[in-house]
Amino acid sequence: MKRCADCREYHNISTAAYRDRRHLAGLCVRCGILPPLPGRPTCGCADKYLKDRKTRLLSDGLCYQCANPRERVEIKTCNSCADTYSKRNTSRREKRSAAGTCLNCGGEKKEKSTWCSSCKDADRLYAKQRRSKVLVAYGEICTCCKESDSRFLTIDHIDGGGSKHRRELSKSPRRASSGVLIRWLIKKGFPSGFQILCFNCNCGRAINGGICPHQDH
Repeated sequence: MKRCADCREYHNISTAAYRDRRHLAGLCVRCGILPPLPGRPTCGCADKYLKDRKTRLLSDGLCYQCANPRERVEIKTCNSCADTYSKRNTSRREKRSAAGTCLNCGGEKKEKSTWCSSCKDADRLYAKQRRSKVLVAYGEICTCCKESDSRFLTIDHIDGGGSKHRRELSKSPRRASSGVLIRWLIKKGFPSGFQILCFNCNCGRAINGGICPHQDH
């Protein structure tokens, strides 16, 4: 049974109040028992339930926020929820910026930084995990010289055009981030047309007209 407008308003106010109290106490805003994970307001207590619900709704072509049909298949929410989230996120970031706190979690940060050290560390770890996932999917070894140290490995477009593709994904004529490409590959389920090359082979292939100098011998 749906709540009336007055009950919904009371529920939202009371929920926001106890979430704020738990946040100030350094506890998970959902369960109030464990401390939250770095860069997150919760301890992960609802992750499994939310993941199963999200997977089920997305597979049915529904918005995972409100369960209404999605107008665009390429995004996970309906247009209404996407606009609401964007406005709420922008407002939250503006308030945190004015208060001089971390734009991601609202905690304390250094003066010239936008994120606190905990959020930065969590973001670096997440980016490292995403990169490792892509490397494993495409063989985790240079297809030319067989280099296997992940620190030397890169993602290469077999047919060329990698810089142009990254700029298109970044929606910027100047920025061509490899992180955007990594997220795109995961989202698309690791499509064909890509391979793993080490930095030497990748640069050599670009300089040598699409053929790695190792192949000239």
